[in-house]
Amino acid sequence: MAAVHSEANQAQAHVEDMPDIDMWDPSVPAAVVQAWLSSLAPPRPEQMAQWAEETDYSDKYCDEVFEYRRVTVPVPMVRIFPLGRCMTEEEWRSFGITMSRGWEHYDNHLPERHVLLFRRVLGTDPKTGLAPPDMAEKAALRLRYIAELEHQRQLLLREKSARQEDADMF
Repeated sequence: MAAVHSEANQAQAHVEDMPDIDMWDPSVPAAVVQAWLSSLAPPRPEQMAQWAEETDYSDKYCDEVFEYRRVTVPVPMVRIFPLGRCMTEEEWRSFGITMSRGWEHYDNHLPERHVLLFRRVLGTDPKTGLAPPDMAEKAALRLRYIAELEHQRQLLLREKSARQEDADMF
């Protein structure tokens, strides 16, 4: 725990030396980014209203299980979002993003962090956010498949890294 406080204190010290940083630069330590974000003043209500007005919603597109849409927010708005994770429906609604019920923030478009990716199960009731049971099962199967693919990808990356370390030793 002491190491975390020490890292946060060092990060806070760096914030004063860094009036602006690229919080998406992987070389910037997470504690520095978090300290920088917490040092920024929260947006004023009129700023939030302006951002809501400037937010752009794509048309929906779909595959056999989900419908999708992109939500493009003003770049400065990104600094108020949680770092390193997707938002819950309650969170994105609190930031002025408005859509019918059942949408899930599932990813960010990495080249453009201000483009948020949303999905919901096909056939979801827009008033209740509830998906039809047969489609909910299809979605669950799809998500399990994606998780398995990600697990296999991580194993391959570890194996590749281990082989590279072995090759570097000789």
